[in-house]
Amino acid sequence: MAQEGQSPSVQAPIAGEVYEARDVTRQALVVWQPPLGYQLLSAAGELDRRRYEIQVRVILTSKGEVAELQVRQPVSRDAMAVAAEMTRHAKFIPAELNGRPVSQRYTFKYTLGH
Repeated sequence: MAQEGQSPSVQAPIAGEVYEARDVTRQALVVWQPPLGYQLLSAAGELDRRRYEIQVRVILTSKGEVAELQVRQPVSRDAMAVAAEMTRHAKFIPAELNGRPVSQRYTFKYTLGH
């Protein structure tokens, strides 16, 4: 069961080592992610702030999958679920190390507010 402020991990196979952005020769390139939807804005509606950022830490695998999602701030379960679901659907070009595709840690940021 996920702890408060964390979502359950998506278990995609991760082949090889996972690198930080500074350790690769070409960083992963996110080419598409779902736009902030009404669902996320509604789910975060209970937040009493003008601006709020939700960060979702993931591994972008060498096979083109999003794995090990983890929401980094305490947010409502609804906002966490919607942010995680949006992140799962992101499309990207995997990072490379010396011309080979590798897995990289990456943080998606969703900014809400007026």
